[in-house]
Amino acid sequence: MPISSLEFQMMRERVAANTRHDSLAKHSDVDRVMANACEQESKLHQQILDHCRQQWFPWLPLHSRIDRASTVAVGAADFVILLPNGKVVIAECKRKGSKATPAQLAFIAHCKKLGHIAGVVWSFEEFLQLVNQAKAAEKEKAEPANQAKI
Repeated sequence: MPISSLEFQMMRERVAANTRHDSLAKHSDVDRVMANACEQESKLHQQILDHCRQQWFPWLPLHSRIDRASTVAVGAADFVILLPNGKVVIAECKRKGSKATPAQLAFIAHCKKLGHIAGVVWSFEEFLQLVNQAKAAEKEKAEPANQAKI
């Protein structure tokens, strides 16, 4: 279900406001994220690809090139990762000091609205947090089904 023009405009306004606030660095989370951020985006990409391959049943990462603009869709994320049990994690990687573009943020917001786990990550630890969110959502979905059997 796509977002409406009004929802998209409202999101763009929030992004613009957040961009202004980011420069003030009022949030301790911003400092924490940047302290752990990768210096090279390619290093973060490689860590994620390695992690996907190391799973007992390898995950399927759909990986965009980093040497040129996306040819998939405007703002498309760097990774769309297919996990077991129908889970999908969408990650836009950024190096230390860089920000996602409005188009990338819109893409991530659209993915979230569709019910996927998606986000911008500056470190491997943040990527693992997205994966943990997907796993937690899977457990939450399974628990009501188990309770119904009792």
